[in-house]
Amino acid sequence: MSWTGVVVDLLPGANIALPGAAVTVAPVGPFDLSALVVDASGSVSGDADRVFWNAPTGPGVVLGPAGLTVTPARLRRGAAKVVVVASPAEEGVAFGALPPPACVLGDGTAFARLSAPRLHTETVVLLAEIYRRDGRWRVRAVGQGYADGLAGLARDFGVDVAGPDLVDEVLTATNAERARHRLRLLTLDPRLARAAQQHSDDMVRRAFFAHENPDGAQVWDRAAAAGLDGPPRTTYHPSAPS
Repeated sequence: MSWTGVVVDLLPGANIALPGAAVTVAPVGPFDLSALVVDASGSVSGDADRVFWNAPTGPGVVLGPAGLTVTPARLRRGAAKVVVVASPAEEGVAFGALPPPACVLGDGTAFARLSAPRLHTETVVLLAEIYRRDGRWRVRAVGQGYADGLAGLARDFGVDVAGPDLVDEVLTATNAERARHRLRLLTLDPRLARAAQQHSDDMVRRAFFAHENPDGAQVWDRAAAAGLDGPPRTTYHPSAPS
């Protein structure tokens, strides 16, 4: 990006007032950006509060070629903060293999730059927060990394992970990672979910822990019994008595 202007370096914890009606966060280095819009309780309220490559627009937040643009006046009612997140652009890479993630803030003219501390096994970092204080919108450098990726970030900001159903929790966390790697999102098949739950109950009842049950049935056997097509099944042949 060819912005010009006086740039202030923001260390983690430092903040600065937004000079204009909008701000664009441009990544410096091989990083992807995404954003969460949260209310005063620190939680998202729905899918529109999550902006990433597969859902690049939301009220007041747009992800485009130049970076992530936030227009506070257009945020949905009740929005108190926009959390800016960075992740490595290359699949399967942690921040330890890259320079510290950084970004430039501007509105056509750059006014600030911020960098996260050196990270290691983390695959997602909360890079900055755009928030309102005393009637004005400000941006704060953060730099908090998550070794458990977007699942950890989702947990902290209430991205539909805290429900009572463990299946939904796993599916949400899995799809967060698949979205980051630009893979097609998965959907839940209730027949397969029931078969998995029955297998979990069986493990408790018969005190074993394995994909194969004591009778020799495998995952694909349980899927077929539930009415799903699957990979070729193998036949279980118990050892012949000696």
